[in-house]
Amino acid sequence: FYLYDKGVFIEKQGTTVGTNNKGTYAPAIGNDLRSTATKLTPRYPFLGEIKDVAVYTKALTADEVLTEYNITDKKSINKNNNPYILHNWVLEGEAISLIYKESMPEWVYDYSGNENHAYLSTSFHWYDAPQEKWWEANEDEYTFVFYPDIQETVDFQKSKIYVQNEWVVEHADEMNLTAVLTLGDLTNASLCHWSTTSDAFKILQNADIPHVLILGNHDYDDQTLTSAGGRESGHFNENFKYEDYASKEWFVEAKEVGKLDNVCYKFSALGVNYLVFALEFGPADATMEWASSILDRPEYADYRAIILSHNILGRNGYFTDETNGPTKYGFNVTEDVNNGIDIWEKLLRKHDNVFISAGGHVAVDSIMRKYDTGDHGNQILSMLINGQSVVDYNGKRGASLIAVCKFNEKTKTNYFKRRNIKKR
Repeated sequence: FYLYDKGVFIEKQGTTVGTNNKGTYAPAIGNDLRSTATKLTPRYPFLGEIKDVAVYTKALTADEVLTEYNITDKKSINKNNNPYILHNWVLEGEAISLIYKESMPEWVYDYSGNENHAYLSTSFHWYDAPQEKWWEANEDEYTFVFYPDIQETVDFQKSKIYVQNEWVVEHADEMNLTAVLTLGDLTNASLCHWSTTSDAFKILQNADIPHVLILGNHDYDDQTLTSAGGRESGHFNENFKYEDYASKEWFVEAKEVGKLDNVCYKFSALGVNYLVFALEFGPADATMEWASSILDRPEYADYRAIILSHNILGRNGYFTDETNGPTKYGFNVTEDVNNGIDIWEKLLRKHDNVFISAGGHVAVDSIMRKYDTGDHGNQILSMLINGQSVVDYNGKRGASLIAVCKFNEKTKTNYFKRRNIKKR
């Protein structure tokens, strides 16, 4: 690292780094996205102001740094007058202080001409619900509620998973709720957690709230990723009965009759039809072929498809691969296993009705988002939603978190509110 003050070199620190580095976390400026923080060992985001950020494809010389510093209008630096510029973000107004406010813009414009616009975020995205009815949908909106991995809530503060489900039931009509979509790890690798999870979800079942359950790595019978248990899911299917879900009007079919490991559901909201697929952790080729066969059916041509699997996107903002996906752990080594990048190549990109993919598995305070264009020109949003490591204000693990996603069919937009549901 080279430190300059007003364009003048001061000192350098550190050692050289290799080439072709791929980070574990998404790049962040003035922020710390690591998931290791607690109340006692917090992250330390930058506590100053940042007015502009430029990224080049080479290290600048001292003379080049001084030249750039002396350019008053930083917006004028672009690829036409500097071939090495890659990003040029100029922060203005409230964004300079790096303190999140609702009135701030969502994106920061890239003046380099390379269109690498940046998403403006903050250190702590999961926050307490304000008093106003932030969850309320207007006449043009409907809602999907995503449950990040609930494993630590069930493990450390199990009463909160009841409160979470009760809150959803209480506000379902105001949200114009379409369905609750879980993202795996319904337990924290312990048999004793199944009774809590299954009992708490009876709140949704008894209220006839549509919900989709998917398996996380902690939900398989072996309770670990490296033992020989493979994909056995007896405890999951004992606690959540196939018959209870197969009898619902929103049930389409399961890959294997009698098991909820891989299931397709259908929902409708404001005249828009959805297919939602609940796929196993590291889905096998046969599983993705089964999902593809449903997506290709003529009767579902006008349906938007949401693909859920426990691990699709990593905290670095990319699809997971052999370095950070299911195969990294040797999961189910006797069968084919697909990482996030494989799910993209073999399933997501191939269908013009695929709309969203989402998963959990690795903890991250933010919602990581990736936009890609499928083979048919459709834009596909992939997300990692998992605030499982967020602690509550008492420093306790197991904060109860949900992500409320509203879809507005009039403006053709969707937006999120990530909230900590407090115990009454």
